[in-house]
Amino acid sequence: MQCGLLKPSFVPDRQQRELRDLTRQQTKLVQQRNAVENRIQKVLETANIKLGSVASDVLGASGRKMVEALIAGAKDVTVLADLAQRQLRGKIPELQRALEGELTDHHCFLLRQLLEQYDFLEKKIESVSERLGAIAPLRFVVR
Repeated sequence: MQCGLLKPSFVPDRQQRELRDLTRQQTKLVQQRNAVENRIQKVLETANIKLGSVASDVLGASGRKMVEALIAGAKDVTVLADLAQRQLRGKIPELQRALEGELTDHHCFLLRQLLEQYDFLEKKIESVSERLGAIAPLRFVVR
């Protein structure tokens, strides 16, 4: 090193380090959110509710309303399927069959906990994304 034979290691500037930290944080939060979403789907399937086989996004607008109605105690599959919106409205018969299941108090408790965790992670992802949006334009200005 003293003779100049070794290359010094690259140390990014502070802004780039902050950008990397935020990007890593965002990636981890998204992974955690996806794990929670998969767990919600698993809990529903243990209750014999196959919402994921009909709706592409279990926690989309329609799926979220159905899951919340299930937690609130709705058991009538026609009422639950009627919560479908847009493209999912065309799949009402399939939805009715997919929503026939037995949701116990235990399942409701788990789903409530998981939905709270999912919402918390969504807020965290949003805040990190806002911070990234504030930093990134400053870093990638063409000079």
